[in-house]
Amino acid sequence: MSDSLTHILSQPHKPYALLYRPAVSMDSVEILHLTCGKTHSLDKALSADSHHGKLLVVPFCQVAKRGYHAINDETPILTMPITARQSLPLSEVISRLPDLPISVTNTNFNLDDIQFGQRISQLIEHEIGQGAGSNFVLHRKLRTSLVDYHPVQLLSLFRRLLQTESSAYWCFLINTGDEAFIGVSPELHASLDNGEMCMNPISGTLRYPEQGETIEALLEFLTNQKETNELYMVVDEELKVMSRLCERGAQVSDLRLKQLSQVIHTEYVLKGKTKASIADILTETLPAPTIIGSPVQNACQVIARYEPEGRRYYSGVVALVDGTHDNPRLDSAICIRTAEVTADGKVEIGVGAT
Repeated sequence: MSDSLTHILSQPHKPYALLYRPAVSMDSVEILHLTCGKTHSLDKALSADSHHGKLLVVPFCQVAKRGYHAINDETPILTMPITARQSLPLSEVISRLPDLPISVTNTNFNLDDIQFGQRISQLIEHEIGQGAGSNFVLHRKLRTSLVDYHPVQLLSLFRRLLQTESSAYWCFLINTGDEAFIGVSPELHASLDNGEMCMNPISGTLRYPEQGETIEALLEFLTNQKETNELYMVVDEELKVMSRLCERGAQVSDLRLKQLSQVIHTEYVLKGKTKASIADILTETLPAPTIIGSPVQNACQVIARYEPEGRRYYSGVVALVDGTHDNPRLDSAICIRTAEVTADGKVEIGVGAT
């Protein structure tokens, strides 16, 4: 059998991406062959011509382009024109990917539990308590190393994600050759198709009870004031964005539940017609309030004081850009629940607390 997946299996160190996007197709995985570049300009990242489209990974520090505060870790935008593109059935991809044992070593946080807890307490007392914002998302980094690392291990990890988290908005593996990203993002960042822009604010989290999902637990979750207020906050912030980009504002869906393998979230879908470019959409929508807090500009300033390191790609965006000149298309996911893996198997995962 000779196809794109065969090529990746035989040369797993070469640049490629595997994307499972259930909103596009629940039954297939997209296989992309890539050429990779780096830039600090979103306009330059989007200007690269490619008949098959391009894939971008946009770091959090791009918020500085809007005048927002961010620790300048000089993380570049990864811009990856697609040289070949194929879709294969989900069941076939799972059956053909390797199923190797995976183990890790030297696991730690850059802030231990005590240090992280102290910063959260200080943030609540000195920032929220003094009116700097309604809530903030403070993040820390989990670091570990894959034992006896080989790039084929990434394919095994992706196989497991396909089997266990098929309800995520994007389940993806992107390997640039120098680094890799493997994740299951639950949240659409922003999309554009036929002039219609869409955003998907998600907040509120219910872990499934040990005895399984119950009506009582669900009703308690839906009436929890903290969870409800967090969702209203992110909806309000994203409506502000939509009002800037869409001449007639946005329509808001009914409240929805998003069921993942371990948790349930509450969400809304916002839609509006726009003439904005993809560059403008990505610039105006970064950062998502769900991963920084509110008000967004204040939250960026506060978080830059409390986090000891830059966020790199955590809370940035993974984006697929294609379509035509007359109908450019964007599909993107917030870069959360994502592991960054270096060429020698070192792993970093950003995690946040609201």
